Amino acid sequence: MVFGGIADILDDPLSLSRKGGHALKRPQACKIINDAARAVGTKENIGTHTLRKTFGYHAYQSGVSLAVLQKLFNHSAPSVTLSYIGITQNELDGVYLNLNL
Repeated sequence: MVFGGIADILDDPLSLSRKGGHALKRPQACKIINDAARAVGTKENIGTHTLRKTFGYHAYQSGVSLAVLQKLFNHSAPSVTLSYIGITQNELDGVYLNLNL
């Protein structure tokens, strides 16, 4: 199978509905995600947006550049992206304080 590029893959639905084979709708995805969260003992509500923000946080922590995340999230400024993924100024300052040169 040949793909035209990453855009073709990103346009495909991640999950298909069992009813009709169309893209899974957001309410059903949220129900599945929350059912899974309850199964492992999480009490907080979790939605698709929670997963998006968590993806950004872990991508940033693993070394993905802030510029890349800013573009992925379509944010207007790096500060917006940092705030969105929950990176505080104290965490940024900690990089300098904990660096041993």
